[in-house]
Parts: sequence; C-alpha cells; structure tokens
Amino acid sequence: MGSNGLSDLVLSWSLHDVFNKNLYSNKVEEVPETFPSIRHYLNSFIYPLIEETHADMLSGMMGLTRGPICEISKIWIHGDYKPPKNFVYEIEVRAALDDHGGREFYKPEGGDIVVLSSIIPMHASDLSKPPRYYFPAMIVRGEDEENHIKIRALKPVMGEGDDGLALESLKKERHLYVVLLINITTSMRIWNALHGESNMNLIKMLLQADSKAGDSCDTCSLQEVFDGPAKRSLAKLNLLSMNASQMDAVLSSIAASYCHHRNSIKLIWGPPGTGKTKTVAALVWTLLGLKRRTVTCAPTNIAVLEVATRLLKLVRGDLRDDCYGLGDIVLSGNRERMKIDDRDDLFDVFLEFRVEILLESCFDPLFGWRHCVNSLIWFLQYPKTEYDLYLQNSKKEKEYVEQEIKTKGKAECVRLGINENKKAEKTDVDTKTNKLWRCKNKSEVHVENEKSTGSEDHRCSSSTIRKEGKRSSKKREKKEHVISRKSEQEIKTKGKAEYVRLGINENKKAEKTDVDTKTNKHWRCKNKSEVHVENEKSSGSEDHRCGRAGKRRSKKREEKEHAKNSRENKNMETVEGRDHGEEVEADEDDKEVCALTFLEFTRTELLKKERNLNLCIRNMCKHLPTSCLSLALVKTMHKALALLEALRIALHSYKNEELENEFIQNDGESSEDGIASTSLLNNIRDKCLRKLKFLRSECDLPVTTNKWFARKYCLSNALLIFCTASSTAKLHETGPYDMLVVDEAAQLKECESAIPLRLPGLRHAIHIGDECQLPALVKSQISADAELGRSLFQRLASLGQPKNLLNIQYRMHPSISLFPNKEFYDDQIFDAPNVMQESYRKHLLKGEMFGPYSFINVGYGREQFDEYYSRKNMVEVAIVSKLVTSLYKVSLASKEKVSVGVISPYKAQVFALEKEIGEKYDKNNYFSIRVRSVDGFQGGEDDVIILSTVRSNGNGSVGFLSNRQRTNVALTRARHCLWILGNESTLANSNSVWTNLVLDAKRRNCLFSVEDDDELAEAMAEAMIKLGHIGELIGSDSPLFRRARWKIIIGDGLVASFMKLKNLETQKKLLFLMKKLASGWRDSSKARSNLKSIPINGASSQLVELYNVVGQYYLLWTVDIVKEDKKYIQVLKFWDALQSQEIPKLVQHLDFVFGNYTMNTMNRCKFKCVERALEVPMTWEIDTVDVCSSSARDEEEDSQWLSSKLSSLSLREGYHAVPPPPSLYKENKGKSKHSRKNQHLLNWKEKNV
Repeated sequence: MGSNGLSDLVLSWSLHDVFNKNLYSNKVEEVPETFPSIRHYLNSFIYPLIEETHADMLSGMMGLTRGPICEISKIWIHGDYKPPKNFVYEIEVRAALDDHGGREFYKPEGGDIVVLSSIIPMHASDLSKPPRYYFPAMIVRGEDEENHIKIRALKPVMGEGDDGLALESLKKERHLYVVLLINITTSMRIWNALHGESNMNLIKMLLQADSKAGDSCDTCSLQEVFDGPAKRSLAKLNLLSMNASQMDAVLSSIAASYCHHRNSIKLIWGPPGTGKTKTVAALVWTLLGLKRRTVTCAPTNIAVLEVATRLLKLVRGDLRDDCYGLGDIVLSGNRERMKIDDRDDLFDVFLEFRVEILLESCFDPLFGWRHCVNSLIWFLQYPKTEYDLYLQNSKKEKEYVEQEIKTKGKAECVRLGINENKKAEKTDVDTKTNKLWRCKNKSEVHVENEKSTGSEDHRCSSSTIRKEGKRSSKKREKKEHVISRKSEQEIKTKGKAEYVRLGINENKKAEKTDVDTKTNKHWRCKNKSEVHVENEKSSGSEDHRCGRAGKRRSKKREEKEHAKNSRENKNMETVEGRDHGEEVEADEDDKEVCALTFLEFTRTELLKKERNLNLCIRNMCKHLPTSCLSLALVKTMHKALALLEALRIALHSYKNEELENEFIQNDGESSEDGIASTSLLNNIRDKCLRKLKFLRSECDLPVTTNKWFARKYCLSNALLIFCTASSTAKLHETGPYDMLVVDEAAQLKECESAIPLRLPGLRHAIHIGDECQLPALVKSQISADAELGRSLFQRLASLGQPKNLLNIQYRMHPSISLFPNKEFYDDQIFDAPNVMQESYRKHLLKGEMFGPYSFINVGYGREQFDEYYSRKNMVEVAIVSKLVTSLYKVSLASKEKVSVGVISPYKAQVFALEKEIGEKYDKNNYFSIRVRSVDGFQGGEDDVIILSTVRSNGNGSVGFLSNRQRTNVALTRARHCLWILGNESTLANSNSVWTNLVLDAKRRNCLFSVEDDDELAEAMAEAMIKLGHIGELIGSDSPLFRRARWKIIIGDGLVASFMKLKNLETQKKLLFLMKKLASGWRDSSKARSNLKSIPINGASSQLVELYNVVGQYYLLWTVDIVKEDKKYIQVLKFWDALQSQEIPKLVQHLDFVFGNYTMNTMNRCKFKCVERALEVPMTWEIDTVDVCSSSARDEEEDSQWLSSKLSSLSLREGYHAVPPPPSLYKENKGKSKHSRKNQHLLNWKEKNV
C-alpha cells in the first residue's frame, strides 16, 4: 500500500465502518510462534495491527464529546495538493475558543487523525446530519516556524458537492473546527517496518525456534576480548558492586558485541527489584567506553528517562570539568511528554536543547566558533586598525547625536532610543555591535564599536547562509536584529518606522533587559567623566548565545538563575575612578563625549572576546561528540585560553602610551613573519596567534542555522542514543549502528520491535525484560486473542531460548517478596543482604496490621460503576485516605522521609482516590504520594504501597484482576510495607492467583480485618453512611460493634429514627456514641443530670439512661440480661434516639415493661463491674439447681420473652402492653432459697465492687 497505506485506510473508513466492531474480525488470524519465511513473519502482524488501529479509532469516536478541540482561522491549498486522493492544505488555528464547553484546547501534532466539522460535535451522530458529514483528515505536520499546520484528506475540504465541506457552507457557518480522535504515528511506523526491505539481519533469526540463539559464538574467544580492547572498560565494572548474575549478563552481552561471525539476540530476565535498570546502565556505559554505537530504547518515555538518568550518574563521575565526552550521549524525544523542563539533570543531553545551543553558540555564522576565533585573530593582529575604526564610529555617532538633537529635540531623540535613559545605557549590549561609553563635563555620547570588519566569518557570513539555502526562523531574525542604534547613514535611509519595526525603539522593559540578563557592568569616572565598560559574565553570555534554548529551561531552573542574577546585580552599579576607587554617579542630562583610550579599548575588547571564546569552547566540549572534537584539540583550546588570560593580565602593567607604541609598531606582524618579539607582551600575543590559527585550521565546524542539519549532525556522530522504540524510526538516516539495547522488552509488541531491529548496520540486540509482568496494552479483544500484544521476549522465552536471570532482589522486604517469588518465579529469586537487615523493617504505624505485609479485609465495601463503566469502591477509598493521613502525620512528626504509592487496577478507583487525597501533601519535603493504576506503576517503587483491589461481591468475580501479570506488578512495588485492601470472601472464591494469596496471608497470620483498627473502622463507617448503607451499621453484627466489650440489642424504633435523620454529622455522632458505650465508656454524672431535666419515674428510673447526641436529641438505652450458652450476661439495649419532648411517651411504656421484672433481674441489670475506668458486662453461671428450680425456669422464660419483645418497641407505631408470662407477676417472697442466696451474693458484690 505504500508509505501512506495505513493512513489512507483509516481515512477511507466511513462512520459506519468505524462503529462496525467486526469489520476485520474474519481477516485477523492468530500470530504463530514460528514462521516459514520473512514475508510470512511480517505479514502475520498486518491485519491484527489494522484491527487494533480500528479499535483505537472507535474508542476515539466514543470519546468525541471529550476530545480536544480547536478552531481553524485560515485554510489554503498546499503545494503538495494532488487530486484525486492527496488533498493537502495548510491551516492556522485560533489561539483559543470562545465557547468550548470546558474541553481541552487541541494542539495539532503530526500523525493525529482528526475530524473537521462546522459545529462543535458533542456526539458521533452530529457528524452524520446533512450538510455536516463525517470528514476525517490527518495532521501531516504540526505547527512550523510560521505557525502553519499541514493536513491531508482523501476528499476536498474546500470543494463543492456531497463528498466535501462545501465552501459556501463554510462561509455560511463561519466556523470550522478540528477535533482530535487518535494519533497513529506509532502504528504508521510499525506499518512501514512491516513493509520495508532494509536490514533483515536480525529478522531472519526470529523465524524458527533456536535454543542456541542466545549462546556465545563458538569462533570468538572471550579471553581475547576481555584481555584486549575491553580490558580497561571491564575493569570499571568492578567498581559498581554488581552481583554475579548481573556481571554475567553484562559480560556475555559485551562478548556478543565483538562477534563478527553471526548475528545475535540475547535475553536478560530481570524480575522486580533485581537491579535490571542498573544492569542496563552498566551495559551501555561499558559499550560507551568501547566506542560501540548503541541505540537504547524502551516502550515508554518513563523507562527511557530512567535508564538515561542512571547512565548519566555513571558517566558524570568520569567526565572532565568541561564535561568533555557528554556530546557522545543523546536523549531524543518529545519535550512535553518527557517533561524535560522538570529534569535539569537531563538538560545537557536532550537533543532539542543541544541543537539550539550548538546552532547559536558554535555553528552560528555571527556568534559561532569560527567567528570567535577569526575575531580574536584579527584583533590580536591589527589592534591599531580596530581602534581607529572605533574612533571613526565614535565620531560619527557624536555628529549624529548632535544633529538629531538640533533637528528633533532631545525628547524625540529619547523616544527614538538615541539619547537613552541611564539603565538602557548600562545594559545596551547589541547582538552584532559592541558599544562602549565615556562621559565628560555633563555631556553624553554613544560610541559604537562594530565587530571586526576584517573577520573572515563576518565577511562571508551572508554567502555562507546563502550556500546553506535555509532561512532562519522569525524568532531568530527578530533576535539578531534587535539593535538599539544604527549608524547615521542607516537611520537616514531606513527611517524611523523601519527602526521601530526592527526593535530599535524598544519599550522600557526591553531597554532594561537588552539581550543579556547577566551582564556585569562597571563604570569608571574621573573629573565628571564616565566610562562604561561591559564585562559579560560567561554564564550570561551562554544565555545570550543560546537564548531560545535558555528560554526553554524549566521554571525551577529560571528561578535559580533569577536569584543568582539578583545577587550579582547588587555589584553591577559600582562606579570607580579611573585611577582611584571613587564612586561617581553619572549625570544623565548633559555630558560631553570623549572616546576610550587605546589601553582601555584593548583591555575591554580582549576581555570580551576571551569570554566569548571561553563560552564557545565550553559548549563545544559539552555538546560535540568526541569524534568531532579530539581530546588533543580540547587541550590546545585550554592552552589558548590560558595564554589569553596571561595576555590580559600583562596589559595591566602598561600605560596607554607604552601599550600603543608596543602594539602599533608590530601591528599586523608576528614572529611567524620572521620578526622576533622584543617583549613579553608581544611574545604572549604571538603564542596566542599561533594557537588560534592552529585551532582554526584543525577544528572545522559547520557554519549553519539549519536545525535539521544540526540534529542529524548530533545523531550521526553520537555513540549512545536514548529514545522510545517507536522513535527509532527517525534514526535510519543516522546509522550505521553496532548494538541495540531494548529495556522493558516484555512490554513491547513484537511487531513494534521490528522498528528498531531494522536499523542500518545492526547485528546484535539485547532484550531486557520480564514476561511475568504486564505485556503491551491492546485495546481490541480480537487482536489480543490473536496475540498482537505478545512481545518478542515472551515468544523467544517460550521457545526455550536461554535467558540470563538476575536472581537477587534488592527492593522488597522478605515478607513482601515471599509470595511473588513462590507464585511467579518458582523460588529462583534470593533476597539481598540489605533487605534482610533488621533496619529494613519499617513499622510506621502502630499495630500488627501495619507490618511489612498484610491483607486487610474490607468486608463492607461495595463495588460500583462510574459513568465510563469502570469500577470503584468508595469504602476502600475512605480507608486508603485514612491510612495516607496517618502516614503523613507520622512522617511529619518524625521528620522521616516516606514515599507512598497507592495502586488500583481500575481507572475509576484511581480517579476517586486522586479526588479524595487531592494535593494536600504535595508541598511536604518529607512525605510524597502518587496514585496510579497498576499499569501506570510498572517500573516504579515506593516505601509503602497501598493496593486497593476494589472487587467486592458474593460470587467471587474479579474480572481482569485475575491476570497474573497484573497481580505480579501490583505486589512487587513496595520496599518496606505492602498493605492490600480487599474483600476476603470475594478474592478467596475467585479461583485465581488471589485465592492463593488469601490462603497464604491466613497461613502466615497476615490477614486482618478493617474493624481491628478503631480509626479505620470509623473511616469505613463514615463512608458507609455517605453511601446510605445504614442498615449494616446499626445492626448487632455491625463492624462498629464487632470488637466491642458489650453485646448490643438494637430496637426497631432506633432503626426507624436513624433512617429519618437527614444530617450526616448527627448520624455519625449517634453511631460513635453507641460505639463508645458498647466499648465500656460511661458518663454517669451527665446521665443523672439528664434524668433530672426529663421527668422519669417508676421502674424506668432505675434502668433507663439518657445520653445527649446533639441539641435536644437523646439516645435512650438500658442494661438488660439475656441467657447465652447456659449463662446470664449483661447486654446493652439501645431503645431509640428521640427529641426530648418525645421521651416521656417511650418511658411510660418502658415503666410497664420494667415493672414486671423480678427483683433478681432488676438487680442484675443494675449491677456494675468496672475495669480500668471502663464498665464491662457481668456473667452468671446457671448451675444445675438453678436450672431445675421453678424460679430459674421463670427467669429463663422472662429472658426469652424480653429478648423477643422489647427490641420491637417503636414510638412511631405506638407502644402497647404485651402480656408477660405468669412468672413476672410472682412476688419475691415466693422465690426459692437458692434465689435468695443469689440475691444476697449480688448485694455483697455490689457493695464490694
């Protein structure tokens, strides 16, 4: 189908095709494990790839109402417009939408599939109503330097007819919107890799099973390799404290890189915590030392950044002070998606920034290396010529200023930027002109000393640019032409308007900052005269040279630099006398012009040019590959800088006339011309010239402003390139390469692996991963069943290819690693000494539940769906929030750093957790938290991991939670503590890996209930109240009372009253008051006072307790007696919660009930037993005599009757007397002797408690 095959196919789908889930179901076949030919291998992935793209398209269409959107402001035909199938346009979009319904603003990127519409579509059906038809297009190129976007469609956007968006309709609607559906860049790259013909070396090895595919070559001698070129690099590996399995993996990979007899694909198996990233970093570090051109890639940006960061930590330890060698390392990718602005440690190797710095500091014809060297050579050879030119320009400037003042007046000149204010005078540094100021007798002149006209670069810069055939961006043009003043002739010819356009008449803010934000300004004055000598700081010059790259640094970096500038600027206004240390303020009204002396001019120019050269050399050392800049040249550059410094210092021993005589007599001459130097000064000057001319001839850098050329230059000469697997498609023009290293290879689709495997020159590949962790994400179930998500690593491992196993884990406490090691890795992984130390065991919260490993049963959770049909469990959300708060308080109190990760397999749960936790912990230096899905946490680790499993149902259904790979990832992220929240019953009955986990937790006594902790139980109760699960909270088996000392009985009246409460806070107070009472807490003084305020007489006055809940709302309860297991026990009976005016009615009915109690029953109800300020229930044994007595039988009958009837009393339905059994009417004198004995015992105990 060609390079546009997949995009043409996607754009050809009708709206009906997009919604047809079975469009390719009969064409997709399962990808086999072995293949008869290369073409069969490549073709096997084509239809599964198309089906996956189709599923992605359908998903984008379903989310159309949430899709990012922008509005087109202009559209016109592009030069590539070639009907009938290649309708290419350029568009401009508005900066923002007036009314976008809160949707994200869309920034077009290449590879986006979009929908064009004359309305803001809220549903797919909006695209099928005439005349607004479904009109897909593809973004070919995002915003370029002119803010133009290139799009391509299969139908004419501006044409007439039913197949296009009619031009008349556009005019009528006056709007044209672009809505993002999906991005198919990666899919197109896979498509091209499957259809290309280049470099099949490694592809040929993937067809058949080969148990020796990863073995070492029989021809190559490992000893020769390790004793030869790799000896020095391998010696460094011993400094990294690698274990035997890690060292074996690295050495076998190094040996493979030296084999020229055959191609190889090696597998390194890295289970969680085994130092996989460390091993990869050590491997590529060694390859860097061996000068092997290596591409290191991974499926995700996160994985790429992790490896690059580890590698740089190793490399920076070996680098010189000037960072020479860093240019061999390149990190390529999307700046925003990689969040490079927040990664100062990666700034120096990021390709986009490097290109900007090299273009503006080294390759630029006006500021680059060649210009710096030529300018210095010219100045050292012809100092008198330069000084004479300076005097001429100074005179012209003076005449111009005087003329302008006469003709236009001072005010107008100030407005035009001729007679600028004091601050502008101090900061006036032009990108092309060096301006020096001197003042005398209250008058002022601006003297402009132009850059050396004899400079080779300056003379030929325009022709060089023409030769490149590339124009600079508008931003660059604006930067290069921001000039404060021009010569008199330029102003006369171009006029004021043109100079305002070029930025000469800058606003006040621009005048104050004028290019270099870090210039150090010193003022020298004598006899009311003033000299302005600008000494550019090297760091300031760096930002000036690479302004655009500097602007792109992170906000944090800018804040640091701003603080530094503020400190530096305190010393910037120092005013010194010419020969004394006097401080004189310049008079900005009237000053007479006087030029710099030759000595002052020479010192100033030399210092400036030296610092410019120093900056250029530092950037070259840091950003140029070593193949483009040898170490010998670097040493020569530093010698040249040392000589320049010596020359500048030597100038201080000369007076003006002496220096003028010394230089003028040798102007344009050197010892190379046969004239011997007669002084130390000229001797140093001659040595400088020789070094600079040597550098100019030996270091021949390109002169260009083309960023694409600079990008290719960096990539073609780099030794290590880091990027995503998809982005390796951009590297085909910058080969050849020696090695490919794929990290997280088990997460990479095999068809996507074809992109890097076909890089030019590639002979060896190292895949590092773990097939026991999550594979690549596949949206289409049809493609998933066809094994599209299977990785090359997994397929080769299943075919029996040998793997280097990293077998020591350094992350998890042994209690955490025990189950995953047994369940997923057959006990092949050993715990490292560091995790087995007692100090590695963290007990951050009190209680056995919060040890290194625990399963916390949340039996009262309820799974529910969100609007997108993803599950969540709000009870688990509340418990997680409580745990996080507790951990935060502990961390804050102990000043101990704690990182917490909250993981859930469901997106809805992640969103709910993020909403609940919010950003309240973001600003704490000791405590950090992140909430992710299981898929999003792969590769991450934290001190504490809280896993919310969500599922809670009666049938054991756990859905994709049963996936072993997902479970493995979730269980292996924690360092010190792993707390799993879930419904024990649901997970145990799932017949999955979770069944084994619950049984293992029970066997190890690591299974707890959320009710075991009071704070967690309260959090759960609050969540259940919010959800309306009241019935489960006020029952006798409520989780609130499960661990209470007292057994409780709930009256129906209380249930009815609770359900009618509308205030959530009142419900909580009532529940927690009941919980406190059930735990043994009493407030007898308060209860007695309540009884006085509410008249209670009769039998009720001896038993009824009233506790205030809130306001005039009271809880009415008593202690009663029930028989249980041949014992009488005290219980709490919560009768009702009522307003004060309703209580007498209930008490009246209770008087009747309690009036029928026997004295023995009443006394037992009133009996109190206290333990440590808590009132606990009493029990009485029922002995044989008591059981056989009629009184005992009567009391048993009483107890059964009361238990069955008293709890049903309800004030709302009216209280009615229930006939009691005859025994309750018997008088006490009719009791047996045994009963009287028991009464005596009760009285004795009551007195002696």
